[in-house]
Amino acid sequence: MEEKMKFSTFVIGLIITLAILTFYTAFPFSAFFYASQVLSTTGAVIVVPLVTIAVVYRLIVITTQRVLHLSMEEIGIPQPKMDRKWLIIGLLLPLTILVIYLLMPGQLSVANNNQARLISLLGCIFVEGFLPGILEEMIFRGLLMHLVAKRFGMTVAVVVPSVLFAALHLVNGALDAASMLMLFIGGTAVGIMFSLITLVKNSIWNSAVVHGLWDFFIIGIFNFTAKPDLFNLYSYHVASQNILISGGAFGIEPSLICTIAYLLVAYVAYLEIRKNKI
Repeated sequence: MEEKMKFSTFVIGLIITLAILTFYTAFPFSAFFYASQVLSTTGAVIVVPLVTIAVVYRLIVITTQRVLHLSMEEIGIPQPKMDRKWLIIGLLLPLTILVIYLLMPGQLSVANNNQARLISLLGCIFVEGFLPGILEEMIFRGLLMHLVAKRFGMTVAVVVPSVLFAALHLVNGALDAASMLMLFIGGTAVGIMFSLITLVKNSIWNSAVVHGLWDFFIIGIFNFTAKPDLFNLYSYHVASQNILISGGAFGIEPSLICTIAYLLVAYVAYLEIRKNKI
């Protein structure tokens, strides 16, 4: 039986992990403002995500090796390697959701000019897809999940970071009670999905691919909220007022349709984990 991590080491590791998470949520916004003055908006949407990934990765390496005395492999961040199966699932998941929602009654809007479309496309790739796909998996399914697992076991480690992952998204804007409840349930479900995908090979890279492709299509290329951001190529406002379909004020991600999709993919990952143990 694996020896539990000392409580003091766990607490120190947790504090550092939360500090890294705070840095990740704050740094890109301020860095983007200054970088856009020097590099232009087009350059900033490429450089800022790459710099953020490099800095956060280095902070995780230092924390893992010098504070926790673990290898990067032990926290699920080995050398990058992706399974074709999860690339296919990562494409099918958002594309299936897109087809379902675009077949529903709604209103479509498009970015107006070529310059805006170029910035939007780069933003979809680097800001909406590349950045959160890699860093949120490194922090939540890499460092945090394995830190909790070393102290409390893997079952708790799958659930707790997933709940925190959902809770973090609750601060993304003013939401009514029903929207917050939907977001908390859907956010926890998708967090569990990413966690189980990570545990298939004890590597964050498959979940990073699935996460990045989801954000690229559902948050980047298409936006299904009432407030599109700078980088959306298309926005689609679903006409349905049913919160189980629309997902509420946050958009479609916490909808019942998406939550069922998360749980189906999580079940596929769970079956593969069981198969690997046989």
